[in-house]
Amino acid sequence: EHLPTVTYIAVPGVGEEVLYLSPQIERLLGYTVAEWTADPTFWITRLHPDDLARVLEASAQLDTTGKQLHVECRYIARDGRAVWVQEEALFVRDAAGKPLYTLGIMLDITARVQAEEALRHSEARFRALTEHAVDLVTIIDVDGTIRYASPAYRHVLGHPLDEVVGRRLFTTMHPDDVDAVQELFTALLHSDGPLSAEFRLRHRDGSWRYMETTAVNHLANPAIGGIIATTRDITTRRQAEERLRFQAHLLDSVGQAVIATDVLG
Repeated sequence: EHLPTVTYIAVPGVGEEVLYLSPQIERLLGYTVAEWTADPTFWITRLHPDDLARVLEASAQLDTTGKQLHVECRYIARDGRAVWVQEEALFVRDAAGKPLYTLGIMLDITARVQAEEALRHSEARFRALTEHAVDLVTIIDVDGTIRYASPAYRHVLGHPLDEVVGRRLFTTMHPDDVDAVQELFTALLHSDGPLSAEFRLRHRDGSWRYMETTAVNHLANPAIGGIIATTRDITTRRQAEERLRFQAHLLDSVGQAVIATDVLG
C-alpha cells in the first residue's frame, strides 16, 4: 500500500469481482476504493471511449487464453482529466493450473505520454521548418557522424540523402579546410555556441562549393542530442568577392604603371 502503483486482485472475468484494490486508486483517479469496487463493471465505465474496445479485447484474451494483459490506455478521472495508465495483469494459478485470481497493477504514465507527444510535435515542427529550407540543416553526433540531413542537400550539393546520413562530417570537405573545421568542432563540443566557419564541400559533380555554417551544441537536449548546423552556399558571393579583388588589383597595377611612365617620360 506504500507503492506508487495501484495493485488489484480480482476474480477472473470481464465483470470480475474485485477482491482487493490498493488505496492509491484515489490518488490516481480520484475515486475511493469503495466506489471502484461496489460495481464490478465500474472500471469499464471509466475507460476513455477511444480505448474501450481495445482494452476489452485485451482483457478478453486474458480470460480466454491466459495471455498476460499489457495495455496503455486512458481512464477518466473524477475531475474529468484523461489519465494515461499502463496496466499489467496475469492469472495466479493453483497447482493444477486453474486460475485462482487475476493480479494486476496500474501505473500512471501520463507524464511520459505527454513528453512523447511533445517530442513528436517538436520533431514535426522541426521537419516542417527544414524540409523546405534553402539552407542545409544537419544534426551531427558527438563523433562527427551526420544523423540528419535536410532535403536541401540534393539541390545544393547534388547528393541523395542516403549518401549523406551516416557518413562522417569531413568526408566531402576540402582537405585544406579539414583541420580548421575539426578544431572548431572540438571547441563546439565544450561550448553551447554558436560558432561559425567557412569551408569548401565537394559537389556530387566534383566541383567545390564554398559554404558558410553556424553550429550550435544541443547534445544536452534529449529531444535533439546532437549539434545542429545551418549551412549556406556562398559560392556566388565568394566568386564575386574574388572578382572584385582581382579588379582592384588590376586597377592598382595599371595605376602604378601609368605613374611609372609619367616619371620616366
